[in-house]
Formats: sequence, structure tokens, C-alpha cells
Amino acid sequence: MLYEFTLVASVVHFLLELASPTYAYQQLTVAVGSGANNRFEPQFVSADKGDSVLFVFSQEGNYSVMQSSFDRPCQKTSRGFDSGLIPVSSQSSPRTAEYAVNSSDPVWFCSRNYCKSGMVFAINPSNSFTNFQQIAMGLADASTSSTTVTATSTVVVPGSGTATSTLVTLSLVPTATADTSSNSNGAGRVKHRTDIVTAMSIGIGLQLTALYYPWWW
Repeated sequence: MLYEFTLVASVVHFLLELASPTYAYQQLTVAVGSGANNRFEPQFVSADKGDSVLFVFSQEGNYSVMQSSFDRPCQKTSRGFDSGLIPVSSQSSPRTAEYAVNSSDPVWFCSRNYCKSGMVFAINPSNSFTNFQQIAMGLADASTSSTTVTATSTVVVPGSGTATSTLVTLSLVPTATADTSSNSNGAGRVKHRTDIVTAMSIGIGLQLTALYYPWWW
């Protein structure tokens, strides 16, 4: 019986390890006021805790990077990141401001002078960047969404037949799947999603437990 319990724990631990890949932290570069359309370039990136975003002010003009929120894109959050207005002339050297990423949650930004014309930026916006930009421009209302992930699996144990399938359903708020519509120049990257692997781990663990320890149920 101890052997079977150890097997269950080992399988779940192994799958959770697969769901937690390691990678080097990186600095993502974003141009502020790129081109004639007053935009961030790229307009969003995917990042994880420990990464950083370097905002580069090289376009002639008077731009800023100000942390806001999804439902109020053009309003600064309390104690949020704010580069202040940074004037750049044709004779001046590029200036920079750096933001340290401290979680994998979505973070929203704007340029205070041009927010209502759509000059917004996001870290880990999932599929919500377009809606965020439309809210800033007054073309949409704030809304939230969630994703349901359903995982099923069947475990076959030699000499014991097939274990009864266990259905695991998780309701998840999207966090880090990049919206690839405008993430250019290689500045962003799609993170490893762990939701489905984690759900499968839970499902397999429950199945093996039910097989070897039916009295638990």
C-alpha cells in the first residue's frame, strides 16, 4: 500500500515539475512614441517576475509612461509607475525609464498626453489588449473574462484494468498568453502556460488515488 501511495505522489510531482520550466530573466525594450502614430512599439509584451521593461524615449516629442488600470486606462494608479513627461528634441540623446516586473499578472500603462488617441501599453495582457485600447479611446466599456479549462485522462494500471476517468474543470482568469496581433520586433515572448498540465496532474493523482484507495471516496 505504501508503494502505491508513493507512486501517486511521484507521478503528480513529476508532472508539476514539467509545468514549472526555468529560464533566464530578460530585459524587454519598448520604444515610446514610435513613428508618426504616437504608439508604443511593441504595444505589449509577455514577461515574468524578475524581468524588466526598458522604455526608450528617442522619438521627438514630449511623452511619458504612466501605470494605469484596465477599466481606467488613462488614469494613474495610486503609487503606480510614472516616468513623468520626458521631452526629446532632435538634438538630444535617447532617454530611458525602466520598470521591474514583480509578478506575472497583467499590468497596464499609457502615455498621459496621448492616451485617448490609443497610446497604451500592457504587460501580460492575455487576449485583452485590444479591448483595453478601445476603452482608452472611448470605443468600448470595461469588461472582464475568464477561461474554462477541462482536463480528462485515463490511467491504465497493468493487471488492474482501467481506472475510472476523473474530470477536472478549472475556471481561470487569463494571465500570460500573448495576443500576437501586434507583438513585434521579438521584444515579447509567449510564456509557458501551466494551467492544462496542472489540471492533468490533479486529474491523474485523483484517478490513482481512487484506484488504490477507493475507501477515500
